Amino acid sequence: MKLTKQQGFLLLTGFLVFVGMVVLILVGLSISLTDLRKQEEQKNLALSHLLTHAYGGEIESLLRGDSADAGLLQTVLQDQLETTSAVKVNLFDAKGLTVYSTDQGAIGEVEFQNAHLQTALTGSVASEYETFVRATNGTEENLRVVSIYLPVYEHELKGVVLGASETKKVVGVFELYSDVTPQIRALNLTYLGLGLAATVMLSLVFGGVYFLLRRSGIALEKHQHELERYAHLVRHTPTILFEVTKAGRVIYLNPSARKRFPELNSSELSISDLDSSDLSDTETLKHPLLTGWESITNNLQPGATFERELAISDRVYMQRISYNDQSQNYDIYIHDVTLQKRSEEGLRKAQSEQRALLDAIPDMMFVADKNGVLLECKLDERHGDIGQLLGRSFKDLGIIPTDIATLFDEAGREVLEKQQVRELEYDLVNEKGERVFYEARIIPLSGERVMSLVRDVTERKTQELALQESEARNRSLVAGFPDLIFVVDKTGTFLEV
Repeated sequence: MKLTKQQGFLLLTGFLVFVGMVVLILVGLSISLTDLRKQEEQKNLALSHLLTHAYGGEIESLLRGDSADAGLLQTVLQDQLETTSAVKVNLFDAKGLTVYSTDQGAIGEVEFQNAHLQTALTGSVASEYETFVRATNGTEENLRVVSIYLPVYEHELKGVVLGASETKKVVGVFELYSDVTPQIRALNLTYLGLGLAATVMLSLVFGGVYFLLRRSGIALEKHQHELERYAHLVRHTPTILFEVTKAGRVIYLNPSARKRFPELNSSELSISDLDSSDLSDTETLKHPLLTGWESITNNLQPGATFERELAISDRVYMQRISYNDQSQNYDIYIHDVTLQKRSEEGLRKAQSEQRALLDAIPDMMFVADKNGVLLECKLDERHGDIGQLLGRSFKDLGIIPTDIATLFDEAGREVLEKQQVRELEYDLVNEKGERVFYEARIIPLSGERVMSLVRDVTERKTQELALQESEARNRSLVAGFPDLIFVVDKTGTFLEV
């Protein structure tokens, strides 16, 4: 994931703090090592004074080149080495010649170019850290030592006390190697522990802060994506959106609003002040979008929404107004429902025309589902209120015999299965005891419904029955004649005898 500015700043700050911590630890370690070296200087300076005062003659002899007393000094120094941290002692004359050393192999070496030796020959104490290899029982051990160069004064060797104005003369230099391996090891461990503790602490602190920033960054990025998505929807939605202050001033319009109402395309334009030049009307009017604006805003409760239909020119709009608690302005959403209204009007007109057409047809009509339950009816008055018939079947209603109702149910299921029109004929006896004949045509509809058109064909059936009776009577009369009667066509073919 791409780092945010806050996360990048935090990482940079953490890195700088870590570097600063390392620098502070190194500076602290350096100061501690310097203090340790100064302590060793003071401790070994006391040892040097002790030697010069106690064995000044022997030391003076060695500096003159007489090594007769070297054995005594060797014995004394060996005792000192066992009770102190010193591991090696060298004695240099004023020319840098090693006139004595606890390491016999170093006697006779000249170190006049040694800078610390030259410093000591001027009367100042000098020291440095070195690595000293000590052999013990055939094994070598690397020690960290402080090499200390201490000036040897002539008056101290002779046991003379100089006056304040008299000049001290340096006649030699003691070099003492003081073992500080345990102290340095302890300092290293201490500062290493401090560094690790500080690193862990900083890691926890900055890790926690980074984790929080990362989570907040993820949430912020998600929120930003949501805002971008919502902004994209607002820019490309066909819904007209704009924001208005309580005073009626437009402060935001989305592209659909600018396109549909270009007269509102100005953040400095107050809707309530638009006149006829803006609206192309003949009179000075407020914009119809905010008709009754003052009353609406005064009565609109927080969290509530005001909705209404507006007719502007030849278009119809559904307007919804709500109060925005955050911006303390009003959000207005407008949907163009012109096509919907026209469709609804067209549907109502078609339904009205269909109803008028059905009313003009003398046939009875009813629509039923696959179970024979009536969904819609157009029956004659003797069947009662239509509203009481809907939702029930003919069997339940009992307005026709059960066998006829069963016939309709079976025909309805057959029509739905075969998707073909079927015709039925049946007759009933009315309340006057008269026989009434009906013809039914059952038609399949969508949604597992059937429509039945029922026509009263009593008159036609009466005429057909009367004709059948007349023909039968005439045939009976003709059959009773004693004469031979026959009928032939023009070709002489007998048709009837």
